[in-house]
Amino acid sequence: MGLLFFFRSNSMYYFSIAFAVLYVLDNWKGRVNALSVYLLLVVSPVVGNVVYLWSFPIRLKLSEWAAAALRWLYTDISVTGNLLSIQGNTFSVDPACIGLKMLITSMVLAIVMLAYVEKKYQVVMSFGKIALLLSGVLLLAVFANFIRLLTLIVFHILPENPLHEAIGILSLVFYALLPFYFFVKYFFGKNHHSAGQGQLPKQRPHPAAMYQLLYVLILSGILYHGIRICRKADLSPPPPTYACISGFEEAPGSFREMQAFQNEEALLYLKAPVRFFQGSHDPRYCWQGSGYVFSKVQIENIGGLDCYTALLKKDDHLLYTAWWYQSQKNTTPYEWDWRWDNLKNGGAYHLVNLTCNSRQNLLKWVKMVRMGLEE
Repeated sequence: MGLLFFFRSNSMYYFSIAFAVLYVLDNWKGRVNALSVYLLLVVSPVVGNVVYLWSFPIRLKLSEWAAAALRWLYTDISVTGNLLSIQGNTFSVDPACIGLKMLITSMVLAIVMLAYVEKKYQVVMSFGKIALLLSGVLLLAVFANFIRLLTLIVFHILPENPLHEAIGILSLVFYALLPFYFFVKYFFGKNHHSAGQGQLPKQRPHPAAMYQLLYVLILSGILYHGIRICRKADLSPPPPTYACISGFEEAPGSFREMQAFQNEEALLYLKAPVRFFQGSHDPRYCWQGSGYVFSKVQIENIGGLDCYTALLKKDDHLLYTAWWYQSQKNTTPYEWDWRWDNLKNGGAYHLVNLTCNSRQNLLKWVKMVRMGLEE
């Protein structure tokens, strides 16, 4: 709880409230166990952000596997990032499928099933056993999405078809949730006296003065931190991180955490370095907040630089965007790479986001921006 006083963080505020509620329930009811903690973690904004941003490699693999599985049936199938094209139709493995809707829903429902099993067999599962079971349901959810993708392609079910959503729900139920439920029911029905389980917790007595004081401290910390995060963010101009890159001029819209540059063909955002545990203002969030829809997201090598590229669409307006992370020594498109280097070596990585009105201009300016930042 002491971290509340050092970080201005919405996520920290969420966890402070969540664990304060758990503490109160534990004192009053004595029924709080590991499942409650896992549920709060799964539905937290942190997990949602992690799943949204870090599930992209999984989506790429699913696209590749689906294409390989169907190539014997459709010789003209092609893969571009998370998009599969066949006979003029395009199918995508998007964040709504492999991200928030499927993975988080599967984990929440799995926790509900585990709670039912705990109550039925009067057992308590350890943190490790719950983590192992939830990992299993995640793998089943990925497999369910793979089956869903194959079904949509084989039967040519496009997004505007009502069956598109129904196939996703049915795949999740039959290939993830039902197998998980029957496995858990069989396992605990047969081995409910095994290690790592015990009797349901009973209410524990607490010295009245001690837990009343803890209530006051926790609520005070929550109130203090809530006031801090509700204050207006500092939108003053940023300290100069990079001089204006050759070919660009400073653009309006810069604030303390981001510098903006522009020319007639491109818009460049340089976002300030953050620590390994913080959010990085990913373009997939920022541009969607402006009403744009991402498509054709993939990792490309442009002039020796590995970076993400994507097509942005808003009504009839199309933009081409690329982004990567860059320090004084390294460049990478991967979240894990820069976070690990920041944790291990203290490397400060700027997020570089370049957007152009044509793909040709994007390819040209990616090379020039990279060279400009390395000078």
